[in-house]
Amino acid sequence: MNLDDDVITNASRIIILKLEEKGTIGIIVDEVKEVVTLCTDEIDKTSGSKDGKAMFINGVGKHGDELISLFEISSIVEEKENA
Repeated sequence: MNLDDDVITNASRIIILKLEEKGTIGIIVDEVKEVVTLCTDEIDKTSGSKDGKAMFINGVGKHGDELISLFEISSIVEEKENA
């Protein structure tokens, strides 16, 4: 995905994910500002052609006045493994 090397800070966190195909993995993120739970009616799934970086977005969540990008984690992991 052409990302810079990781820079670990006091704000960095490891998020543990359970993927059906890969099992349990951990990803390092720069910062976690908030954790929210979204109901299905608060999520708009993406549709149509997914090319380029759009293939990494699974939908958009609506939380109050905020929009939250929902990532397609398995596509990101697959892209990283194939890089």
